[in-house]
Amino acid sequence: MNRLFLLIAVPLLGSFAAAPNDQPEEGGTVVGPSVLMNARAHNEAAIFDLRPSGRRVPDAQPAVRFASGQQRAVFLLGSPAQCDRFAASRGLHSYFIVPPRMMEYEQLPGVPQLSPTEAQQKVERDKWPLFDISEAEEFAGSRLPHSTRLQYSDYESSKLLPRHKPFIVACRVGHRSQLVVERLRALGYDARNLNGGLWEWECAGLALEKGA
Repeated sequence: MNRLFLLIAVPLLGSFAAAPNDQPEEGGTVVGPSVLMNARAHNEAAIFDLRPSGRRVPDAQPAVRFASGQQRAVFLLGSPAQCDRFAASRGLHSYFIVPPRMMEYEQLPGVPQLSPTEAQQKVERDKWPLFDISEAEEFAGSRLPHSTRLQYSDYESSKLLPRHKPFIVACRVGHRSQLVVERLRALGYDARNLNGGLWEWECAGLALEKGA
């Protein structure tokens, strides 16, 4: 995956701001991680992973566990063609598709990455500030402990950022946050990226704070 693709793909992550209980139209509807995260936060997502490999997704089940008569919105992880074939073979008429291009990304050179465990230690032991650039609705539903929301549209001018102390930036899956970190480091900030974002945090067995 090249750098040009990252710059194109990142805005898509926040562009599918559907309500968690929205149902797809007949057939498959392509959505981004935000829609999936919102549905998960309300326990309204049945997630099935059709990919042979790839970034871990919290609560995702293998395709063999799919059963007809799902009462929750069905999210299929895989290419649209792959998901359509699977749905047709299972008699599934309405479903959401989260394609790999919205979940996978290459780490940018020069952007320091922290694993969830490393980030947790830095925040709890060393008191590093932790900023989340997720959308307001996402942040209200679930967030990292001790985190502060940073507005993505104007983060460069935020007065919250410490000028002489290292800090961590996170998002849902790590796409947007590493671009923010790259830019902030160019401006002289000692920023680090949470590799894999909140998805990887949960997959590592670490708890999120839930909204009301």
